[in-house]
Amino acid sequence: MKSATGSPSVATWLLERFTFGSGGESLIGDLLEEYRSGRSRAWYWRQALTAVVMSCAVELRDNGLLVLRAVTAGWAALYLGRFLFGSWPEMLSSPFDRRLPVAFDPLGHNGFIWWVFWIPVTLASGCAVGRFRRRPRLMVLAFSLSVLAWELRMLPWIFSLSADVLSNARYVPYLASNLAGLILPPASILLGGLCIAARENGSPGPRRPLTVSCRTQNQREV
Repeated sequence: MKSATGSPSVATWLLERFTFGSGGESLIGDLLEEYRSGRSRAWYWRQALTAVVMSCAVELRDNGLLVLRAVTAGWAALYLGRFLFGSWPEMLSSPFDRRLPVAFDPLGHNGFIWWVFWIPVTLASGCAVGRFRRRPRLMVLAFSLSVLAWELRMLPWIFSLSADVLSNARYVPYLASNLAGLILPPASILLGGLCIAARENGSPGPRRPLTVSCRTQNQREV
């Protein structure tokens, strides 16, 4: 028998936050029981991801209008932030057409200064969507996925830079900058939105019953 403390915590975290409906809590308990009975981590991850995808797909289908409102509000917040802060990196880093020293601009092309301004904007847009009263975590996830889908247009360029890096190391900063542009915006949206959703609506509830269930299981084993 495996101990409950050894269960895949990240997969369980995803289940707790992105499975909806009354059956989510019992599903997590069933999966943990199967895992402690000898199932592999790969099996647990596969079941968890399947449950999350199916649950989110059903909720997105049933709340289409609300999802559209949330995604629209999130993109509006992004464009407002871009309008208000988009010119500041250039103004600060090269007021007389000069670049920052390499130590202050490791990504090149004023990339570091740009992210100093852009990450708070993406966090704020996620926070704005996280304030939705209905299904805030689902709304944040939908908005984050819409941003990721838009950023995927960079993949051909990233693949090209990856090939260039193999032959010339000077392309590494360019590759790092583009990877940051692909990963950081949707990740920041998720971080900001989930933090606000937990604060506004309370953290999801499966953990407490699961703790009791684990203690009961340990007592039975003793």
